[in-house]
Amino acid sequence: MTSGGSLRLLHVLSILVSTTWSAFPHSLRYTLPVTTNKIVDINLTCDSENLNVTVSLRSPFKGLLFAKDFADECKSVGTLSNVMNISLPTSGCGVRLSSYEDENGSVKMFYHVNLVIQQDRYLRQIADQEKTVQCLLKDDAFLVKSTALENALRNDIKGGHNRINHRYEVNGMDS
Repeated sequence: MTSGGSLRLLHVLSILVSTTWSAFPHSLRYTLPVTTNKIVDINLTCDSENLNVTVSLRSPFKGLLFAKDFADECKSVGTLSNVMNISLPTSGCGVRLSSYEDENGSVKMFYHVNLVIQQDRYLRQIADQEKTVQCLLKDDAFLVKSTALENALRNDIKGGHNRINHRYEVNGMDS
């Protein structure tokens, strides 16, 4: 290659480098430290129908709090408050019912779900946090609380005189 060809190549390379440097500003060429809004506290309440989660954060939050794998259906959007609330139905959103036997031999039931605290409303980042939360159910969480149903069951168990025959005849045949 001649010295003229080398100069042209050098000139083209310098143009490419300067164009590249100007296309990407300094802030994009060097990564900024990742900042994470720290979780201060997590409180849970639950019953047979809902799992309610309150997450307290160190700084005002503008991101998303959602059930993992259910970002569209089961989310809460930050409003620059330090506290985020989300209420999840126990029949969906990745909420699972589990049990264990305590030291007295009693079976205890609890709900658990994986939550994602996404720092930005639109962008998933390495700074996003995942937490598995658990809520212990009260022993009476699945008890029937209807007086009418309770009375009907009590009457049925006692063999009450007002028993209803739920059988019906279809085309001359008992079913």
